Amino acid sequence: MYTRFATQLENLLNELPQCQGLAVALSGGLDSMVLLELAQRFVKDKGMPLCAIHIHHGLSANADDWQAFSAEQCRMRGIVFYSEQVVLSEQTRLGIEAKARQARYQAMDKALPAGYALLLGQHSDDQVETFFLRLKRGAGLKGLGGMQALSYWQQRPLLRPLLGISRKQLQQYVESHGLEHIHDESNDDSRFDRNFLRNQVLPLLNKRFPGFSAKVAQTTELLQQQQRLLDEIAAQDLTQLAVNPQQLSLAPLMALGAARANNVLRYWLQSHDVAMPSQLQLQSLCEQLLNARADSQPSLSLRTHSGDEVSVRRFNEQLYLVENQVELLAQQLGCPGPHTLKDARVLSCEPGQGVRAPHAEEQVWVRFGVLNARIRPQHKPYGNKLSHWLKELKVPPWERQRIPLIFYGDTLVAVVGYFYNYDFLAQQGLQWQLKTTLPQSPLM
Repeated sequence: MYTRFATQLENLLNELPQCQGLAVALSGGLDSMVLLELAQRFVKDKGMPLCAIHIHHGLSANADDWQAFSAEQCRMRGIVFYSEQVVLSEQTRLGIEAKARQARYQAMDKALPAGYALLLGQHSDDQVETFFLRLKRGAGLKGLGGMQALSYWQQRPLLRPLLGISRKQLQQYVESHGLEHIHDESNDDSRFDRNFLRNQVLPLLNKRFPGFSAKVAQTTELLQQQQRLLDEIAAQDLTQLAVNPQQLSLAPLMALGAARANNVLRYWLQSHDVAMPSQLQLQSLCEQLLNARADSQPSLSLRTHSGDEVSVRRFNEQLYLVENQVELLAQQLGCPGPHTLKDARVLSCEPGQGVRAPHAEEQVWVRFGVLNARIRPQHKPYGNKLSHWLKELKVPPWERQRIPLIFYGDTLVAVVGYFYNYDFLAQQGLQWQLKTTLPQSPLM
């Protein structure tokens, strides 16, 4: 078994050249104890650091004993041990598996050293159970392909080197090597869907159809191969559609046809860590955003895997992925900067063609959303409200509130990234710049 494990793990690490160490997600159960044993042998061969992390859920009266057991097993092996506690209600444990998993991953990611990949103990039987759970929810090709051997929690790599090994094989390894492990009594409770499949449904199917679980695991591998092909097509399509990573051109997207457009939209959302919408949501996305009137501005709210709100919006024949925006407040500036805004963008002024330097009595302010301020952009023969010029430039409405506006006192002198006030132009003046990208337009 070790040879198979080591080959799989080495192949996964080849995809992670910057990996600085390995961490085992250690529950103390059979699967994770085998994983700990194999991982320790692997790092000795490769000269890599290893640690383990245990999550204390507090749902069982035995939770303290399990944590103590895991800590002792690591002490005996000389492995650095971390533990974190998360609070999960019984209702969450029963009904929202994804939410519980999110809490575990968040706790582990917080505790572990940066640069470490997290090893998870899921095996081929877990993959089969996942297939049926997702089948119950009406998942598509990607969902039915099950767990990936390499995935990510935010920036943390998650590795599953046991996916090609069955529970029976792990049990045999434990018996032949005399490994101690704990038994989580909640795994016997068939109120949980996964346990119902594991304890009642799959044993019956395997008895009726010998080798059934192995065939399902084989099917998930084939589905993953097919999904990789679709991802390659989506990546090629995206290069033709993307104006920038968060903006797509609508006309060529619609020209792809419904199936291919759905494929590239899913790929685009996935690349931004957006939780995959259901088929109904994706259909709604297409109807609202792709088929809406040209002058309408529909949007669809979604969430990332870490729980942040995002939305997909349509404007000026473009699709935008818009992150949750913090409220930006006016602040007085000194010059030169740089000045860090509340949303982490950096505002600076450098010598060059722009606006004249402020006089001694003029206070310099950055303000946001003052769209009724009047300004005459350079190369324009008259002044008008800022809202007029931004509409003419086809700046998306939600971005208009985020543009840094430089005021000398109560006079708008610069719309950062777009244009300057004609009456304040100077060849040897100040250039106001934003260090992170906003949709940019040529100077007017």
